[in-house]
Parts: sequence; structure tokens; C-alpha cells
Amino acid sequence: MHNMSTAMGRAIATMLEADGIAEEAAELAELARTALAMDNGMLAASMMFAQPLIMEWRPHWRFAFTVGLSLGSKWMTEGFFLGDIVDRLGEFSVDVLREGEAVALGMFAWGGLNARLRSFRNALHSVAQSDPLLLDESSSSSIRVLIVDRSPHACEHHRTLIHACQPAARVHAVHSVEDAIAHKRAADAAGEQIELVLVALELAPGETAPIGNDANAQLQQVLLGPNAFHVAAAMEGRDVAHQVAAHGPPARTDFLYKPFVVASSEHAMMVHDIAEANDWKQADGSINGCDAVLPVPLAHDQIRALIDCCEL
Repeated sequence: MHNMSTAMGRAIATMLEADGIAEEAAELAELARTALAMDNGMLAASMMFAQPLIMEWRPHWRFAFTVGLSLGSKWMTEGFFLGDIVDRLGEFSVDVLREGEAVALGMFAWGGLNARLRSFRNALHSVAQSDPLLLDESSSSSIRVLIVDRSPHACEHHRTLIHACQPAARVHAVHSVEDAIAHKRAADAAGEQIELVLVALELAPGETAPIGNDANAQLQQVLLGPNAFHVAAAMEGRDVAHQVAAHGPPARTDFLYKPFVVASSEHAMMVHDIAEANDWKQADGSINGCDAVLPVPLAHDQIRALIDCCEL
């Protein structure tokens, strides 16, 4: 089973406050993912559309989820039809699903869909990381990964973990904010999408100051220097304000255009506490532009969950 399918099952069970259906919901999500050849964009969009329907049509969550699958897939993919769901899932008829879609379209709030898509992907990743699957088989896909860490040893450790999970992954390592920005610009110029960025929280040159009794104050000092949040901001792409002034199209903010940025630190939990106290933390678990903040060392199952959630 895929980590995204499991996360969707857990999310549905949480919404309905019914832990007993998590496995059934995950199996339905996995069936849809494989039978309909759904990528992560389609999965996240399906969950985005399904969430209010599942809450509204609570006793009939399978129907609500199936309608969400249809709307999300249509929004992300040209040439997707209700008949595809009927042919491959077979649980509901075309007429019933068409009526469900008509009702759902009237219920849905349509503003800010690109940013919301990214938030739903982030939220599903948070669920997946809460109990990541330990999968024996490696991923056959090939994502582009940027590692940003002052330590060459840490870079090689992460590279080894990534290739153990996905042997064909294209991994590039740099050691500073400036080098990360340069690599992102080069990738943009070449038309290449970076799917995942693993970045150490502290990127200032020199030795890391020891954490003493006032760890909070020292962490605040770390955040004043070059850090993961600077890299996260650079990954947003072109300047949105500049585009608006030039009457150009606004930058896309969903994960089809922006890498998934993971900050890692031995003080990750403290970062979460500070973020909540300062209103930096969003409902989807992201913090100040970083889609996730995880404690080190990252384990094999955590890296695999990241890869599963970052594949397009």
C-alpha cells in the first residue's frame, strides 16, 4: 500500500471520528490510485474536494469520497470522465455520481484552489509521517531532490537513504542558502522541477553553538542567521509582487510548481512550539514556508513517506 493511500484512510477516519474504518478507507483509496492511475496531484485534489462532502454526507462516506475522486481527477486531468470511475471502481452508477457532482459543485468554495491543493498535500504528508509505512520494495519513480546542509557527511547520509528508497532519484547537494538559490534558478531555467528539498535548519558557517540551559534563546539566535526558512522562501519561485505589477500571471503556489521543503533539526519540536506561539504554523503543519519540520536523524520509513508524497 502507498503512504498517500494510508494517509487518506486515516484522514477520513479522523474526520468521521471512526478509527475502525481507516483500513477500509485506505483500501478504497489504494484501489482508486491504482485502478485510475492517479498521481499525487489527483490524490490531493480528490481529498480537497472530498473533505466537505464526507463531513456533510457522513453516513455515506464512500459515496462522498468517490464524488471527490471524480471532481479532483477532472480538475487535475484533461480527458477524465465519470465513466472511468464507474468502469474501474464499479460501486456507483453514472447517474448517481452525476447527481452527486451537481450537488457538490454548489457546496464547494472555489477561491484559492492552488494554495489549498498544496495545503491538502502537506496535511496528508503530516498524517503519513505520524506512522509511516515500512515498505520493502523500492520506488520505481525518479524525483529530483536538493539537499542543503553544511555537513558533507549529513548530505551523503541523506543521499544514501534516498537512493535506498528510490534508486533512480536525481540528488544534488549544496552547503549554503546561496548555492541552493543558484541551483533552483538553474533548474527553473532548464525547465526542471525539483520535487523535494531536504534542508538543515541552521546553515550559518562555522561550528554550531552548544545548546545550554536557555535552549529557546539559542534557537532564536539560530533563526537570525542563514537557515532553512530562507531556502524555503527561495523555493517559492518568481516574485509574485513583481508579476502583479507587470500585469503578468501570478505564480502557482501548489506543489506541482513548488518543491516540498523539509527542514530537519534536533530541535524540531522546539521549532514547532515557537511557531505555534508566534502564529507561524499553519493548519496543514507547514511552518513559515517549510512544508514540514522533522527531527533528525531521518529514518528510512520517513524518507520513503516523503518520496511517496512528493512524487508527481
